[in-house]
Formats: sequence, structure tokens, C-alpha cells
Amino acid sequence: MHSLPVIAYHQVIDGVRDVSIVQFEQQMQWLADHEYQSILIRDWIDGKVKLAGREVALTFDDGWLDNWVHAFPILRKYGMSATMFAVTGRQADDQPARPNLEDVWNGRYQTSDLPQMHGMNEAHRIVPAREVTSPCYMNWAELRAMQESGSVDVQSHSHWHRDYWSSPRILDFNTDPRNPIGWATDEDTRVGIPIHPRRSAMRVRRYFPDANLHDQLSELTQRDRLFNDVSPDESRQRLRAAASAFRSKHRTAPRYETADQQQTRIRGEMTASKQAIEAHLNKPCDVICWPWGEHSRLSIQLARQVGYRATVLFSPGPNVRPAAPDILRIRRFPSPLGLDDFTETLQRNASSRAARTARFTRLKRDLTFKVRRRLGLPNPPKPGATRASV
Repeated sequence: MHSLPVIAYHQVIDGVRDVSIVQFEQQMQWLADHEYQSILIRDWIDGKVKLAGREVALTFDDGWLDNWVHAFPILRKYGMSATMFAVTGRQADDQPARPNLEDVWNGRYQTSDLPQMHGMNEAHRIVPAREVTSPCYMNWAELRAMQESGSVDVQSHSHWHRDYWSSPRILDFNTDPRNPIGWATDEDTRVGIPIHPRRSAMRVRRYFPDANLHDQLSELTQRDRLFNDVSPDESRQRLRAAASAFRSKHRTAPRYETADQQQTRIRGEMTASKQAIEAHLNKPCDVICWPWGEHSRLSIQLARQVGYRATVLFSPGPNVRPAAPDILRIRRFPSPLGLDDFTETLQRNASSRAARTARFTRLKRDLTFKVRRRLGLPNPPKPGATRASV
């Protein structure tokens, strides 16, 4: 039985740990040369495509500017289509479309006229606030041009793509005021404040840390010039001791949002993203791609209630469309960088049996890593662990 291989991209940009412009063009040329048909996720869930073994779905997460400047022209050059999952709160609404590679090829602009682009880590440092628009992302004019081309279908990747603290456990302390922990702290990035475990806002029940503890640790850091005149190890020891003393003196129960507040918040973000795409692009939005692939039974239930017909994960596995799905859960694999790895992974995921075997192998490997980490044993680096995933 055939399975639909779904490839997950983030950026197509040189100089970062993701697919370069040359690598992406090589992959698209290989697909065209071997007569692969790239299909839109929405066409597949609508039953418009029957799998015959040479179909592939290309997807892009987040809505980075380079998707418009680099990826979109190369897709059109080789007759490929893609589904773009946009973080709808990050797109500016009052800006014109910027020039892209197609404008350069047609002689309208020079390469030097293309907008400056950044890898995702640097982009998050340029605009560390999460709930604001960012020039590092595509704007609505660019998304509209891609949607109207027929080569791209824009769907949801949530409205803000942020995370929240999930428990009071202290993992570390902040050492950089430009650290993207601001996503979880409502822009509080003071040096010295605790770093707690974080999970996607689309699944977590949010933990609210003690503001007084944060104030005290920040003041201690400034007063004693921790991480400046004091070594990082000693600074962390002093902060951890101060946190422990504070919690011993002020014994209060950890504060979380209520279950009703969690449901209202997640439903509201799903609705806001869906409505933004439908209003700006005048088209249905009924597919949501989970940020970081994180979801839960609650988020699946709420997605169904809001009107999504499919959810997209970030884990490999077979995609064989059921006859009457309640809500599809579509699996993906990250694009390998090298062409040989790309073609091998693509062909393996075109078979439902091979895709299931690959999924089992990954689950077994991940379980082994967790057990060894809990036992304090060293782990070899995971395959693909150097790639950034958002």
C-alpha cells in the first residue's frame, strides 16, 4: 500500500543549519526529473489525489521570509507546489511584497536588492518578543501572492507559536537578556531569573512562576554582578541556593491556569489563526500544523470543534488516508540536507510498511535515549540533532 511522504522544511537559506538554496534546488530538480507530483495537503484530505507511488507533499513551517524570496521561485521553476503553515500573528498587514529570486531572474531587480534574511535563531534575537509582527517573516501581501499563484496553499501554524513554563522545577538561570525565554515569560528576560521546563502553548497547562522570586534573583544578580565578576558555575550555585531559601521561607502552592482557562486560551488561538487566514486570503483554513509537533487529546478535540479537518505532526510515519476520517493526523519527516539522503528517505516513506518500520525504529531509539539519560549514561548524538526545529 502506498503512503504519502510529507517533507517538513523551515528555511531555505545559506549559512544556517537548514537546507541551503543550492540543496533545495537540487531536491526540487530531482523530483521534477523523476516525475514526482507534489500535492497540496488540502487536496489530499479532500480525496482529490489517488496515491500511485510518485506523490510527495512539501510543507514549510513558520512563514519565514526566505520561503517567499528563495523557496517559492524555485518551487515554481520546477512546477512544484507546497503547503505553507503560517504563524499568523507574525505577519505584517501594511507592507508591500518584497522582491524575490523570480524578480532577479526576470531582470526587475539585482541580487543585492533582495531583502536581508536571517536564520531562525538570529531572527528570534532581532525580535525577541513573541506576540508582535516581525520583518523576518513573510507579510500578508507575500502570502496572498503565493496563494493566488495556485502553487501554494496557506494553512495555520497557530497564531503566535509560543511556549509557556510547564512546571516550577528550575533547570537553569538566564544569562542573556536576548534569550528567547521571553516567549514563556511575557518578555521578562532579566539575567538571573529561573528557567523552567517549557512546552508548546497549544498543549500545556501554563505554570505561573513567583514574580517575587524572579525579582529577588534578578536583584541578586545585579548586586553581586553574577555571570560578570563571578564564574557561571558559582553564579548558578548562588542563585539556586537563594531560590531554595526563598521557597523554604515562602511555602506556597505552584500556581497554574485553570482547566477552563487553558481550553479558552487554546481554542482562542486556533480560532484567531483560522480567521486571520480566511480574512486575509479569502480561502478556507482547515489544517493546523502543531508548533514543535506538540499536541494533546485536548488540543485535537479543540481543533475539531474550531473546524480543522486535519492536524500535522513532526514525526515520521505512514500517511494512508482513511475512508472516513474524523480528523486526520498527518506525519512528516524533516528534509535531509544531502541529495542521497533526501531520495532514500523519500522513497522509504512512500511505502506504508517501510514508513511504519522507520517510525518504530525512531520510537525505540528515543526510548533508549530517555532511559540512558535518566540513568545518567552518556548518549551519542541523535541523527539530525544539529537541525533547528520550530
